[in-house]
Amino acid sequence: MKCLKVIFWVLSFFIASQAWAATIWIQQIDIENENTINAIFSENPNIEVGDVNAEIKILHDMNLRGAVIKEGTTDKVEIFLDADILSNTKYSILTISGAEWSIDFETPDDVVWFTGFSLEQGDTQWIESVEITDARTLLVSYAQDVVASSFDYKLLAEKKLTKIEKKSSETPSLTITINPPLISSQDYILMFVDLLDADG
Repeated sequence: MKCLKVIFWVLSFFIASQAWAATIWIQQIDIENENTINAIFSENPNIEVGDVNAEIKILHDMNLRGAVIKEGTTDKVEIFLDADILSNTKYSILTISGAEWSIDFETPDDVVWFTGFSLEQGDTQWIESVEITDARTLLVSYAQDVVASSFDYKLLAEKKLTKIEKKSSETPSLTITINPPLISSQDYILMFVDLLDADG
């Protein structure tokens, strides 16, 4: 079995039903293999064995090499990545410092020269678009000039979940199958947005 050193940040987990609502926390994340994780809860949720109806997100917190104002411009920032942008993947760029706003986009089959446009506008500074100029470079265009000398961003890539399953009524865990596979020595965020119990 391939050993993966993966760090998961668990944001939230809620069980909801018409009869009752409870908050359960995740005690442990076990990496079964590069495509499978087991989320182990503080108590055994009332969920039927088999495929599970849930809204779960796994976000890859991608490593960035840095970000700078594009030479010759005042409203564009280049973000340099440690790994290639993937096709057919949902991404979010979050501005931490140096500017404002965020943008979500989804890549097509051919990612290079793809441009995603913002669906929202801010009162002051906001992102108009993001362009993939090569597999490891993003060009973020702002509606106004940016004046900072340094920038900090987060780039989150959403993993596709191919299966969510409760394998046993005796164990307080769910098995989540992921594609593309997890990458060793990377950070991930696991979000349980919604999960129905056996009573619906």
